[in-house]
Amino acid sequence: MNSSVPSSSVWIKTVDLENEVVSGDTNVLLGTVTLTGKKEGTTELYIPKTKISADGGSPIDPNVIKGSIKVLDKESPVINYVNLSNNAPETGDSIVVTVDATDNVGVTSVKANEISLLNQGGNLWNGSITALEGTHSVKVSAVDGAGNVAWDNSTSYTAVTPDNLPPSSITNLQSTKGTTWIKWTWLNPTDIDFKHTEVYLNGAYQAATSAEYFNATGLAPETSYTIGTRTVDLTGNVNDTWVNQTVTTEKEPIPVAKFTTNVSEGYVPLTVQFNDNSENAVSFNWDFGDGATSTEKDPIHTYVTAGIYTVKLTATNAAGSNSTEKAGYITVNAGATNDLTISGAVNPVPASAVFAKEPNTVRINNIKNTGPSSLTNITVALYASDVSDGTVPVNTTKIASLESGETTSITLLDPTIRNLEGGTVTYTAVVDPENLIAETNEANNNKSSPVKPVKYNGYKGKRYWEGGSDITTKQTYDLQGNLVYFTQPSSAYKSVGWIGRTETWTESNLPIPASATVENVWLYVPYNWDTTSGGVPKWTIAFNEKALTNGTLYTDKSNFGGYADYTYGLYVYDVTSQFKSTGNSLTLTPEAGNSNALYPSTLVVIYKDPSESRKQIFINEECDELGYSVNSYGTTLEEATAYAPFTGMEINVSAVKNATLYSFAGSAGPDEGNLFFNGKTVATNAWQGDPSTSSAQIFDVKNYLNETGNEAGIQGTESGGMDALQQILVIEYARTAPDAPVADFSAIPTSGTAPLTVTFEDNSTGFPTSWFWDFGDGTKATEQNVSHTYTSAGNYTVNLTVSNAGGSDSEVKTEYIVVSEPLPAAPVANFTATPTSGVAPLTVNFMDQSTGDGITAWAWDFDNDGTIDSTDQNPSHTYTSAGTYTVNLKVSNENGTDSKTATINVSQSVLMPTFPGCTNPPADLDQDGLYEDINGNGELDFDDVVAYYENMDWLEENMQLEFFDYNNNGLIDFDDVVKLYNRL
Repeated sequence: MNSSVPSSSVWIKTVDLENEVVSGDTNVLLGTVTLTGKKEGTTELYIPKTKISADGGSPIDPNVIKGSIKVLDKESPVINYVNLSNNAPETGDSIVVTVDATDNVGVTSVKANEISLLNQGGNLWNGSITALEGTHSVKVSAVDGAGNVAWDNSTSYTAVTPDNLPPSSITNLQSTKGTTWIKWTWLNPTDIDFKHTEVYLNGAYQAATSAEYFNATGLAPETSYTIGTRTVDLTGNVNDTWVNQTVTTEKEPIPVAKFTTNVSEGYVPLTVQFNDNSENAVSFNWDFGDGATSTEKDPIHTYVTAGIYTVKLTATNAAGSNSTEKAGYITVNAGATNDLTISGAVNPVPASAVFAKEPNTVRINNIKNTGPSSLTNITVALYASDVSDGTVPVNTTKIASLESGETTSITLLDPTIRNLEGGTVTYTAVVDPENLIAETNEANNNKSSPVKPVKYNGYKGKRYWEGGSDITTKQTYDLQGNLVYFTQPSSAYKSVGWIGRTETWTESNLPIPASATVENVWLYVPYNWDTTSGGVPKWTIAFNEKALTNGTLYTDKSNFGGYADYTYGLYVYDVTSQFKSTGNSLTLTPEAGNSNALYPSTLVVIYKDPSESRKQIFINEECDELGYSVNSYGTTLEEATAYAPFTGMEINVSAVKNATLYSFAGSAGPDEGNLFFNGKTVATNAWQGDPSTSSAQIFDVKNYLNETGNEAGIQGTESGGMDALQQILVIEYARTAPDAPVADFSAIPTSGTAPLTVTFEDNSTGFPTSWFWDFGDGTKATEQNVSHTYTSAGNYTVNLTVSNAGGSDSEVKTEYIVVSEPLPAAPVANFTATPTSGVAPLTVNFMDQSTGDGITAWAWDFDNDGTIDSTDQNPSHTYTSAGTYTVNLKVSNENGTDSKTATINVSQSVLMPTFPGCTNPPADLDQDGLYEDINGNGELDFDDVVAYYENMDWLEENMQLEFFDYNNNGLIDFDDVVKLYNRL
């Protein structure tokens, strides 16, 4: 029998005795009472005054109806935490221990390591213990009023004994010395806690150093100095054992007198700079030989009387003196009467700039002898500011003689090569730079140029520019055929300010044989005098009424002098697809801001014709402005040359019938320009155009050909300039009986799914004149290059047969084209969602409606946040919060993917009041935002229609109408009753 009633007394109503009780028995054990949750003390026990009946016997009147129970406390205190003020003390330190202990009766004492702690109020106790060396647990006990004890030894500390041991002393103290210095060295102690050595000199503190040396400087000669050292460790322990050493500095040596001068001969008045070079001297005494003296170290003295003078220097220090004497050292001649000047300008030639990537010629004008006597061997030096800061001459020369009053001008070459454009140079010319000629005025021997910019020379060939290009090969052809070209006449030239131009080419201008097929058509549009902002012309250009874009632009710029701001250019366009053999037109229209002049344009047609001989055609393109003038442009004939190297094909020189160079140039002629081929002169003063032409001069270069490395040189010969443009070299071979061709071809692609369109390209050699294709699927073709579509899967063998007058050849490629069955189309994503709106929480069922074969993956993103929420085909998702959600479904098969999105609108759930006469608030059963379960019984029935009808006025006053406006007319009316009824 147990009791857990929390009261001051216990009542026992019925006891089922285990032993027989008879009348007269005493001390009968009726049962055991166990009390829990009781505080220590006495609790009364009551037994109701009723009969105690024995099984099958007569009732017994008990004499005991009241007793008592003594409750004892058996629960121990709880130690909630133990805290130490220091977990890493030094040995002997005091540690404050704080304990939080609780008990149902109350904690009466707390100890730590058997030391009693004091109660701080409430559950907190604290006191101090003494730290012992090493790691120790703190044993805490808490005792309550009933004597129950709790223990805790989970808290510990680690105490260390402080380091009071000083480090060892330094060892091996040694010294080296001079007259004014001593250097001491030593070895530091090897103690791991060594920090530094304190250094004292003659008892005065000098430094604390961890290095193993100390330099004492500024000491007196022949003087003793004592160093004292002691060591200190990281803890601050000092070794008070001093390590000392006394050293005496060396005796000061006797000085050695020495001196030099800047000049030793000159004319009255002669000013001389004397320079002391003595050793170990501290004071000086100069005797200049003319009665004057000085005690300065480096004096300046002026001799005012002609003569030969002996100079003596005495140098002194504490150890003694020493003298040096130079007899007849200074020669002073009688006063000068000569004078040299530079009265003219100093400038590079031309004066506009200093040129990069070449030496520069500098002209020094009007060097004059204004003195009464003839002068000989006059040195002239040229300095450049960017060479050794203008302190070292870049070149010198001598004027053999200059009579009194005579003036001469000279040129000097600055050989310095400045690789890049940019920066500036100032030239300075100096006459008699070493003052070897006595002059009345030495200050007028210098003359400097204005500051000159460093530029590339735009009048030279472009290979003289950093990154500049020769006229290089851009197109090559090796074919049976030829080219035709036509350049518009000079009347097509348009000066700056032009407002439009149309050029036409007739069929007769470009006579293409009827048997020919056009390979390429190139349009060349050159221009000059361009100052358009941005350096590129602003115009629209149309060929046969089709706008041209993506042309290749080549430019050059004269960049200094009177034409510094003008750009010359050449646009090149591939107009093959727009070309018409019956006639062509080119229209240019300037845009706002355009400023340039137009040279006449050129059309070049490359064609194949089996009736013609074999030709190799090299087309080189660039724009290179050339001007020859040593004085105006700083150009030599060699420099005013554009080079056109022809590359990309080897020439069989022995079989060449003709070699013709078509050299196009703007503003070339009349009688202007030289042509070189492979370094040999082909023609001089050759071009016969005028300032408005851009036509070709034709040259026969057969006798100058090499197999490779052929190069033309177009050399400007006038200061007016010419503009080297496209250069076309045509090599014609003698006709011979042709060899049979060798068939070869390629195709792109060679595999894929049906239908597969393949482009076949003839790569045959030997100049075939006919082609026959067998594509392996029953289809044939006779074009040279052809496209064919395979409509069925299979492996197809392709055969090309090529022929010419020399024979025929076939190339068969077995199962060359592999066509596979078509892959399934990419899927088209689609799905439905039910419902698409409602109140949170809203569960939406998604049904995949995607089309396409072989869909293998579904990726649902229910809130379009980029995270895949489900990979099921038909998932459900519950939206717990109000909001507008974008759902994204992505479906995939082996041929691609597709996505579809839809919107789900979730509104906040609304707490509805209960309709009059109903038990529960209304509910939105289908979560469409309309509440149809009016009585809230979980189903839509006729009672809901009745409840709605009977409470329409109440509904208007107490509900949000949009949840009950079934016909969506903004009113609560009988139509809503009908709508609700129709939902049943």
